[in-house]
Amino acid sequence: MSFQHVAGLTLRDTVVRDAPGTHAIALVGSRRVRLVGVRCEGGIGSEEGPSFAAAVHLGSQPSEGELTGEAPICSDVAVIDCVFTASETPGVAPWPTGVEAHGSAWAKGHQDVRILGCRFEGCSREGVRVSAEDGVVVQGNTFPNCAGGVAVTSRAAAVTAGTRPLETVIVENVFTDLGELPAVRLAGRADDERVGHAMVTGNIVHGGGGDGVRVHRARSLVCSNNLLDGLGGTGLHLDDVESSSVTANMITDVGEDGLLLVDVRNTAITANTLRGAGRDGLRVQGGEALRGTDNRLEGVSSVGVRVGGGITGLVLTGNRMDGTVRGLSIDETCRDVVRHGNDLRGSGGLDDASLDPVTDPADLV
Repeated sequence: MSFQHVAGLTLRDTVVRDAPGTHAIALVGSRRVRLVGVRCEGGIGSEEGPSFAAAVHLGSQPSEGELTGEAPICSDVAVIDCVFTASETPGVAPWPTGVEAHGSAWAKGHQDVRILGCRFEGCSREGVRVSAEDGVVVQGNTFPNCAGGVAVTSRAAAVTAGTRPLETVIVENVFTDLGELPAVRLAGRADDERVGHAMVTGNIVHGGGGDGVRVHRARSLVCSNNLLDGLGGTGLHLDDVESSSVTANMITDVGEDGLLLVDVRNTAITANTLRGAGRDGLRVQGGEALRGTDNRLEGVSSVGVRVGGGITGLVLTGNRMDGTVRGLSIDETCRDVVRHGNDLRGSGGLDDASLDPVTDPADLV
């Protein structure tokens, strides 16, 4: 089914089975659309066809205003209580992606896209993949046995410098037995173009070969109260993130670092709990004005907290490291370190090579 330039469309209680081509349902330049209780069961040729084929596709019309950025977009679209799964027909696999949304190369993003209470089963890519969106809510969905969960990226020409960041809400989803892709991936793509005003909260990730939450180039991110368990990669990976908060996440039994922060600025890492990591508990590489407070790290294979990369303005207070080879390690490239009140008893102790750290009151070693 293909709907172009429609308004006020509702498609309800419909089954699309063994559909040929690259999409089961395509929406182009449409607004006030509701897909409710729709089942997309497999796609003919999805194994042999494009690896990024999606059951539900939101697109713009490249031939109409592409070069001026005025190509028709979709707005106010809700996908509610829908199911994306394999067909009962032998040999017909699920769609690689359940819902995707992107504009043409020069179009502005779609607006107000909501994906609520859906089930994405066995997708060979992410269940949800959207880009260049202005207002995305992904809430209350389940993702069993998919390669990845939710990916939100900003497109190179979609946002110019000085405009407000894109808005993204990913809350209360359940991801189980994922493949090698992250459960949640947020990524900006160009200078001054970031995923922002983003909330990743209350999600459960249980089992997977990749990272739990991976964020690259973001601003004003709130990542809180997520449970990330049994992952082959890193629990929470932030790269080039600024003005954000990471609070009260539970990370257990990950194959690599529990929390990996690369070039993170003006950000608070507070009250997170990590139990079991194949490398470091909290690893910091570069950045500035980072505060790590009241985190608990235990059962780490290497270092509880490892800091390097020339970070400046680091504050570490009230953290506890237990059952680690080394509790806290800060190398000589770091400057303006404030460190006190950390509990390193039961760890391999303290190794702080930074210049002139402020350490009163003393750490417990």
